[in-house]
Amino acid sequence: MFPTKGRSRDGYKRWYDLTMVTVLGVGFLPLWLLAWVVVPLALWAANGRPVFFTQERLGKDGRPFVLLKFRTMVRDAEAETGPVWESSDCDPRLVRFGRFLRRTSLDEMPQVVN
Repeated sequence: MFPTKGRSRDGYKRWYDLTMVTVLGVGFLPLWLLAWVVVPLALWAANGRPVFFTQERLGKDGRPFVLLKFRTMVRDAEAETGPVWESSDCDPRLVRFGRFLRRTSLDEMPQVVN
């Protein structure tokens, strides 16, 4: 479909990528808007603030960045116990709506910003 070598291939690929992102972005916009409004409101209503979980992590070439996720655990979940590996879906630190977000991976949506 694309030329295999040279600058013209890069030009076609860039054009193709931008076209696909635009078409898919417009097509899924209602779903994205719904998710970006419903999920934070449901978390806020059920568990209060903060809605987001942030954590500093190391990224490419060892540069730190702030990871952003929807909060699926109770506030200050590790204050008493320290870091604990999640053992199962019945972890008592998970909030009710948090279990659903983790099963559907919707808690990862804010990472699009990263």
